[in-house]
Amino acid sequence: MQDSSGDPGKGLGDLGKGNLGKSDLGKALAAFRNNQPALALRDVERLLNENPEHGHANALKGTILAAQGNAGMAITFLEKALTLLGAPDGALLFNLGRAYQQVGKRLKAKTAFEHAVSCAPDNTQAWFMLARIYQNQDDLEACLHANAQVIRLSESHSDGVALRAGALVEMAKVHLKRKDSQPAKQALDEAARDAPRDPRVHLLLGDVYRLEGEHGLAVESYLQAHELYPNSREGFLNASTLLIHDGELDRAALLLERAMQGAREDRKIISAYSTLLWEMGRDQEYDDLLDYSRFVSATMVENAPSGYDSLTQFHHTLIDDIRNHPTLRGERTTKSTIGGLQTGDIFVHASPAIASFMDLVNRTIEHYISDAAHNTGEPGTVWSEAWNLIGWGVILHSQGYQSPHNHPSGMVSGVYYLQVPTEVDLTRGAPGCIEFGPPNEKFGVRREPPRHHRLPREGMMVLFPSHYWHRTVPFESGEERICIAFDAIPLPRSGAFRPPGEEAS
Repeated sequence: MQDSSGDPGKGLGDLGKGNLGKSDLGKALAAFRNNQPALALRDVERLLNENPEHGHANALKGTILAAQGNAGMAITFLEKALTLLGAPDGALLFNLGRAYQQVGKRLKAKTAFEHAVSCAPDNTQAWFMLARIYQNQDDLEACLHANAQVIRLSESHSDGVALRAGALVEMAKVHLKRKDSQPAKQALDEAARDAPRDPRVHLLLGDVYRLEGEHGLAVESYLQAHELYPNSREGFLNASTLLIHDGELDRAALLLERAMQGAREDRKIISAYSTLLWEMGRDQEYDDLLDYSRFVSATMVENAPSGYDSLTQFHHTLIDDIRNHPTLRGERTTKSTIGGLQTGDIFVHASPAIASFMDLVNRTIEHYISDAAHNTGEPGTVWSEAWNLIGWGVILHSQGYQSPHNHPSGMVSGVYYLQVPTEVDLTRGAPGCIEFGPPNEKFGVRREPPRHHRLPREGMMVLFPSHYWHRTVPFESGEERICIAFDAIPLPRSGAFRPPGEEAS
């Protein structure tokens, strides 16, 4: 769904509805509606020079800036407009929420959308955005309610059929998270009547069939989703994973080997293909594809960043930031942390200590990808020259662990250890260690893959390719195990990474 920032009639509340005629504000509004943002901005700035406290002019300037992609400046003017106009305005609050989203202020975006629907309950777009936010936060009841509002409003909306289908798909996701197949299937059947060729419907129907044990129907639905939208490999990968689970290895090999020929850097495909290789007894190919001794790198940080007396003080500051982070919460249905707490992305609006930590991570990743030993050209190890970081704090209690998972949207993943209980060691099953090798339970592997362990130490940073399966081995201790995990998400690259000083050929 598009936001309303490009349409002042929808995004400026009373101003957008008004008949401003030939006034200066009216001229600016007309220019914006006629896709002349530069002219609109000139006119509205002239008005603001004369009267900086003009509420509607601030609203229009904020909307223009948001439409131009300058969300940071847009926020300043939209917030000021809401203050000057006095009464809350649903359309302006919606635009403010979208601007917050664009600069990564997720909690403020959620609050803005919630205020938008409180003063304008028929704001379809705000309900739509809230539904997605609640889905991501696993606030399942709120997600169902928001999607119900979208369905209610879709009856009088120009895009009503698409809105209704999208809301039904999101409701099906909620039911599947609860492992409740019948209401999920009912929602998807309704969505299919509105949008029979929507690949999301068939993808989720595959999940329903899998949950019900109808694996043949599940594979058929997954492949149909892929046929409808070949650019997305999710259906294709889900079908391959289920075939491996059911022991149909030759059929899975036909799918995955063809995929590897055309997508050698798709880390989701690589992780599935590596599991297939081991299941088929193709051990040497598996070892060639997952070279743990080469690509799992552990580095000890010896010195604290500037501004900290010691590494211990730096660690304590980071731990306090994690404990006080507003997103810290217990187990979630979509996360791998069991018996502990995990934050959302702590790199958004980073504290001074987190910002220093990000600098440390970036430098370590730069060294990792510039190392000739890590530039072999193997699938999954062609590095982007630019990336964004995401990271989260993890606090594990006694008996806590992280189940097997990987991060295929990243290129390099890692973990930095802030506090490690004395009971964590490499003996007796390696309690509390990070373990590489076995995939998650969806593959139902019959052969036990080799396990590779690294012993955590306070001040240690471990880096590895993002498609490597890994987990935390459960441990018993009166102390907590605290770390920061992170991914380097590759940005579109103009070319493969080259070490400093190496010229392009």
